[in-house]
Amino acid sequence: MNKYKYLITAILSSFLISAQAQQNNGVAFSPLKIDFKSTEQVEQITITNNSNEQKIYQIELFEWKQNEGKDSLKKTKNIIASPLMLKVEPKKKQIVRLGTKDLNLTNQEQSYRIIFNQIPLNHKKGVQVLTNISIPIFIQTKIDSDIKNLNSYIDLKPRSQNGKLINLSINNKFAKHIKVTSSKIIQQNKVINEKKSLHYVLPNNSTDYALSSVPIVKNIPVQIELELEGYENVKKQFIIK
Repeated sequence: MNKYKYLITAILSSFLISAQAQQNNGVAFSPLKIDFKSTEQVEQITITNNSNEQKIYQIELFEWKQNEGKDSLKKTKNIIASPLMLKVEPKKKQIVRLGTKDLNLTNQEQSYRIIFNQIPLNHKKGVQVLTNISIPIFIQTKIDSDIKNLNSYIDLKPRSQNGKLINLSINNKFAKHIKVTSSKIIQQNKVINEKKSLHYVLPNNSTDYALSSVPIVKNIPVQIELELEGYENVKKQFIIK
């Protein structure tokens, strides 16, 4: 196939998506996060084709880890999906069913991803815009926790350069993932920066969260507040020298 025949867009993962159904290239996927609370559970993802042309997807399943602040994907057989190749006709829906195989609950939540790779249509001429969708799958711990305040489980380490905050290292010591939905930086009782940005941190992992060079006053306390989905906000105070 001529590599210039079609254009593949960057993967649109749920790192960047908050809605329960996201439409891309005329196709909606719902839900955009799967939570297994039991290894005997069966879940499903609905793909709705709102466009006027057929869509074809090939499915891949990965174990998802974070190493040194970077995401790592490794093919897995622990999660099963049916079908693995699907055609969604115009104005129609298709369902993909998900289950687990040879998988036990542990004391720490397990993380996976299902990726829908759109396949180009052979009969269509010209540029084709293909959209790959990545949806997270979480296998809950065998310990049921009602903890809502994670302040003692989350460590933050701001990094500064030339009087500006440029980065925030988020270390998650909790047994489950956290999903950051927004951040605030407060100094001298004023919000000096507010950012809406979806960011996952897997259990017992750390990742970097960009702060876009926020100017601060040195040697005066700075409060960083993270809004977490499903939990109380995490608030930490620092003095940047």
